[in-house]
Amino acid sequence: MRVDDEGVLFFEHSGIPWMVQAAQLAEGLVVLSLMCVVAVNLPEDTELALSAIERASELPFGGTPVISRNDGKMDMTLRYEFPAEGLSKDALGTLFGIMIGNSSKLRDALATPDLLRPRSPRHRA
Repeated sequence: MRVDDEGVLFFEHSGIPWMVQAAQLAEGLVVLSLMCVVAVNLPEDTELALSAIERASELPFGGTPVISRNDGKMDMTLRYEFPAEGLSKDALGTLFGIMIGNSSKLRDALATPDLLRPRSPRHRA
C-alpha cells in the first residue's frame, strides 16, 4: 500500500490493483472514487465487452467497466463513486469488501469467457 503526493491511496488485493481518492465537491460533500484494473490486453471482442458491461451492471452498486484501447486490445476497470460523509468505519469497510469481491467476480468471469456470454433474456413484467 502507498499514498502519493496528492493523497491517492494505491493497494493491491488478490492481484487486482486499486486506487482510492477522496474529493470534496462542496461543503459537507466528500466523494470517494475507487477504481481497479480487472484485466489488461484482452483481445478486442465486442460481444465479450458487451457481456462484461452487462455482468458488471448486475453487481451490487453497479461498478462501471471502462473498456479502452485502439490497438485491437481492451482493458477493463471498475469504478465506484459515492459520498463518504457520515459513513462509519464499519460501513466503509463493508462497501470496500463488496467492491473488492465484485472485482474478483468480474476478473474470474473474464478468465472464463463462456461465463460472460449472453444468457437467456430476462422476463419482463
